[in-house]
Amino acid sequence: MLQNSPMHSLIALLHLDGEAARIGAALAGLGAAVAPVMKGNFNGGDLSAIWDFENEAAYHAARPGIHAILNGAGVARADTAFFGHGSIGVREQGLSTGIHRTLLLCADRAASEARLAQFEAEMALMPKYIPAIRNWRFSRVIEAGGELPWTHVWEQEFADT
Repeated sequence: MLQNSPMHSLIALLHLDGEAARIGAALAGLGAAVAPVMKGNFNGGDLSAIWDFENEAAYHAARPGIHAILNGAGVARADTAFFGHGSIGVREQGLSTGIHRTLLLCADRAASEARLAQFEAEMALMPKYIPAIRNWRFSRVIEAGGELPWTHVWEQEFADT
């Protein structure tokens, strides 16, 4: 899933107070890959939706329709991050039945560029120490919404739980 994709993505983690099937179908109708979030997650919500875009203009064109659902009936909160693809690592090309995990991070916005670069470099080393991570991507957020002003997206793919 993380390889050979367009250059930008939007991830939405939805906390629902309505019908998951209806909301999921509406998001899928707008081109999202939608999946339920695994039970026992920490602040990940009920549904995950991921869109890929060739560029920022394509995202901005699709944004009104997407945001109408994310801010509509049945959605209590949507944590979102639109980002350009950052560092990527692929150990298992073609992994299609694994587990995709997303972590939205909020770094200290007052941190220096050097400190943020160090943080990003150290995060990118994580798969070296966790061999179960098959594929990964670590990106800076361009536009965020939800509970916090998200600054980074850390995605990992595992072969199984």
